[in-house]
Amino acid sequence: MLRLGFDIGGTSVRACALDDERMEILRVETRPFPAGGGWDGLANLMGEMGRLVGAPLGLTPKDFRLVGVGVPGTVKRDTGVLLSACNLHVDMMPIADMMRERFPSADVAVANDADAAALAEYHAGAFRGYDSALLITIGTGLGGGLIVDDRLFLGGRKVGCELGHITLQQGGPMCACGSRGCAESLCSASWLLRQGRHAALGYPMSSIATRAENDPMNVTAKLVVDCAREGDGIARQIFDEYVENLASLISTCSYLIGPRIIGLGGGVSNAGAFLIEPLTERVKVRARKYMPEKIVAAELGERAGMIGAAMLP
Repeated sequence: MLRLGFDIGGTSVRACALDDERMEILRVETRPFPAGGGWDGLANLMGEMGRLVGAPLGLTPKDFRLVGVGVPGTVKRDTGVLLSACNLHVDMMPIADMMRERFPSADVAVANDADAAALAEYHAGAFRGYDSALLITIGTGLGGGLIVDDRLFLGGRKVGCELGHITLQQGGPMCACGSRGCAESLCSASWLLRQGRHAALGYPMSSIATRAENDPMNVTAKLVVDCAREGDGIARQIFDEYVENLASLISTCSYLIGPRIIGLGGGVSNAGAFLIEPLTERVKVRARKYMPEKIVAAELGERAGMIGAAMLP
């Protein structure tokens, strides 16, 4: 069956055509997130992207039997309504209905983007062979997708799980959701970026400041990790605190959910063993007998969201 998957990000929209019998991506299109035009403009763009994905393959939008959408927010899976997306500043958006208007012959499914990515890793990536798994996606924000008993977890309210807004630190940093001390405010790449910029201002002799040419706006999360890897003391302090924050989140999830494997997705996971090895040791100390069998980097990278969206049930 031919499926069409969309991954809506903060700056871009990705789409892919997927043959689910051969598990083969047939074509991919990427476009910038449309400026202006609102969500109707976004839906129109996605309709056009469906045509662009299919045309070189001799397909029309009517040939896709399922259209799946992954979006960074809380989604009511049984209705396809985006309940809230604090990083996109939108609430109560009927995404499924908007897609049905553009793809009237297809079944439509909408899910949180981390849920979609977890489903992709289960079918075609790091979670193959595991009946329970947790994916933590680490970028500007932080999300989570959970596989339980070989199924994508929806929960009693059909909204999946929202790891990013578990409170890790009472009175901690302000989160985009309006609360303080959320996992997203302590474990996302944004935390590394914020701490790195403070370091560039406060420690002008540090590698962070030097490599950023003493301009905090040149600091990135990757720069902080690279400086820590190279042995800069200030960067290492920041990185070690970050690992502790992430270990707290993973240990909490291990006690509550007990996944056999935990995967890290998003840009921070590109740190590889430099992150995974100390993180694993810290989680072992905290989680004890609830320690997952493995903590690994996700395998599918930026393709995971659109692949998983195309594979939504």
